[in-house]
Amino acid sequence: MASAVILVSDDDLVVVLDVPVLEVSGLGDWVPVAAMRVVEVVEQGVIAAPFVVVAVGGACESIPAFAVAQRASRRQISAYVFIEPVLPPAGAGDWPDAPVTVVTSDESIARGARLRGWAVTSEAAADVIAEVVEES
Repeated sequence: MASAVILVSDDDLVVVLDVPVLEVSGLGDWVPVAAMRVVEVVEQGVIAAPFVVVAVGGACESIPAFAVAQRASRRQISAYVFIEPVLPPAGAGDWPDAPVTVVTSDESIARGARLRGWAVTSEAAADVIAEVVEES
């Protein structure tokens, strides 16, 4: 499954940030590129904060850094949804700054997410995203 970051606003508009996750050590070079893409779509009026961040696969691992960039720009994130994630490292300071829901069928990932106090489900991702957007 390809990695991607998707922003879903409260009016159900979806913007896909088609920034590939690069094979690099550390946080990943995609974070600043994705953060700049968010600036573009916000300035164009395509999406407005607060928004739900949905990350897929390897993109999930760098979401704490992405969230810091959004917070520094005063853009609020109302929730996170991780789909079949590579979980971010534990203990990332004051992150998460909003509720996290993990969609996975992998029990070891589910266990790691539950240990962090995150909601875990194996329901269809589209249904989970719709529910999180409605609740946010």
